[in-house]
Amino acid sequence: MVHVALIYETRRKKAMVQVVEWIEDALASMGVDAEVGKPDQLGAMNHDAYFIGSSVYGGKVVPRILEFIQKYKEELASKPVAAFMVCKETKHPEEQMEQVLDALPAKPIGQQFFEGYILLEKDFDRQRTKAEAWVTEMIAKIK
Repeated sequence: MVHVALIYETRRKKAMVQVVEWIEDALASMGVDAEVGKPDQLGAMNHDAYFIGSSVYGGKVVPRILEFIQKYKEELASKPVAAFMVCKETKHPEEQMEQVLDALPAKPIGQQFFEGYILLEKDFDRQRTKAEAWVTEMIAKIK
C-alpha cells in the first residue's frame, strides 16, 4: 500500500480545506493511505510521497509551507512530491507556484492550481473532477 502525506497550509478554511478533502477522498478511493494535516501536525517523515499545498494571500504562499519545505528539504529530495495551490488569482498562477517550486529540492512530479474564492463560491465544486484526475495522474507516477 502506498502511504502519502498530504500537507497543506491556509489562513482561511473554506476553499483550501475543500480541495484537501477532495484530494483525500480521491486518494482513499484509490486505496492510498494518507496522513493529512498542516506542517506542525505531521508525524514522522517516512511516507512514500508528499502532496504539498498552500493558499495564496497578497501574491504570496503561506510562509509556514515554505518553512516546512526548508526544514525537510533532505527528506523531500528523495521522495516524489506533488505541489498544489489554491488561489483567487487566476491570471498568472505560475508566479505564486514558483515560490513553492523554488523552495523544493527537486522538480515535483506534478503541480496543480485550483481557483479559490473569498466570498462567492460560484462554480467552485466543478474543480472536484480536476482534483480527482490530478490525484489519479500523480499516484500513477508514484507507483
